[in-house]
Amino acid sequence: MKKFLLLVLLLILPFTVSAKEVNIDVFYGETCPYCHNELNYLDTLKRQLGDNINIKKYEVWNNKDNSKLMLDVQKRLNDDASGVPYTVIGDKTFVGYSEDIGREIHKEVISNLTCGSGDKTHEKSGNTLVLPLLGRTDVESKNTIFYSFILGALDVFNPCSIWIILILMAILIAIYNEKKRFKIGISFVCGYVLTYLIFIMTSLSLSIGNIYLSILRIIVSILVLVIGCLILDSFMRLKDEKESYLAKASNTFGKKQMGVFMIGTFASSLIISLVQISSSSSLPVIYEAILNINNVTGFAYGLNIFIYILSFLIVSLLILFIIVKFINLVIMNTSLKPYARLISGIMLLLLSGFLIFFPELLLFTV
Repeated sequence: MKKFLLLVLLLILPFTVSAKEVNIDVFYGETCPYCHNELNYLDTLKRQLGDNINIKKYEVWNNKDNSKLMLDVQKRLNDDASGVPYTVIGDKTFVGYSEDIGREIHKEVISNLTCGSGDKTHEKSGNTLVLPLLGRTDVESKNTIFYSFILGALDVFNPCSIWIILILMAILIAIYNEKKRFKIGISFVCGYVLTYLIFIMTSLSLSIGNIYLSILRIIVSILVLVIGCLILDSFMRLKDEKESYLAKASNTFGKKQMGVFMIGTFASSLIISLVQISSSSSLPVIYEAILNINNVTGFAYGLNIFIYILSFLIVSLLILFIIVKFINLVIMNTSLKPYARLISGIMLLLLSGFLIFFPELLLFTV
């Protein structure tokens, strides 16, 4: 079922991003705390880049063959370093682990994505990548502004974004007034785009390990569940709407209720988007590689990021407009309107359940 859904999605969206596979060999000790910190980091990196990297792990304290292999690799590379974790990417080695080493590993992976397979026996093959719609492209042949605009727009259609769109749609279905629907939708989109900007500027998701991501996913699941229950409660009390919890909240804040709900939506979007972005894959990293290849720094770097995020924002708002009009056409102007909040609540409960029990179906993880 998972493979079928992914296949359908790839047929609908022309979003295949590929690069040369980077091989990462890490030699570690079973009880070494620094080793486990690096392994958690590499798991996060794998989650970000998927099949673009290949991580091979070798335990050396309890396995003589792996220990001998590490010595052979060190001899071949003329490296007399000792200690674990010992990480090899092509002819580059790293000993130990810290946040600074993690950043160096990330930088080396980015470099190898565009110039080889990460294996010393392979020749570098030029600065070409396979990009969405553009196919195999020499990323030095066009101005980086072009890539910033195109990739920023395409990044909205990242497969992992589908469930974000579904959550947004479910929330908006519960709002009868079109103007309010747009205001809440814009708040949600702004939170999503801000989270994405923070991610691109800081590689935030690389510092979120699998354990913390699971905790965040549970928090988001509970948040979506609570919103769904509040909307269902509102539907069940349609005849006496003043008694619903949403109505009580509205009465509490009075004329400020719309502003409060917009702030709440914005904050919720930040949390929800963090999980999505931490589970998404390689396009932002490919984009970072393009900027590195072209030695984009300083003001030019900031301008490119601005264009990328602006393009991302424009397309996101366009999707919001389509969603709002779709809701008007299919629900608000049909016999389904009385059941809008029922539909909304059920959608949110289902999404919450999928996030808890079947996250791979919504996040399209392997």
